[in-house]
Amino acid sequence: MQWLDDLDDLIFAGILVWRRTCRICLGVGSLAALSLFVDSMIMVLRTEWFISLSIIAISSVIVWSVAAVSLLRPSLRRI
Repeated sequence: MQWLDDLDDLIFAGILVWRRTCRICLGVGSLAALSLFVDSMIMVLRTEWFISLSIIAISSVIVWSVAAVSLLRPSLRRI
């Protein structure tokens, strides 16, 4: 049954490598998304649309926050 123990070790080592690779890829993707976000925000800050876009973003966040809170609290579902 030694081969079964070796197979078990090999499978768990493969899973560990896979998870590390996934974390590295996730970190690289997050860094790329953050850099694109910063780049787009720099472009938005230079335009006259900044105030309008900010108002739209803030109202969207408020609406989704109220919806999330109302789902979590049954007493607020009447809103």
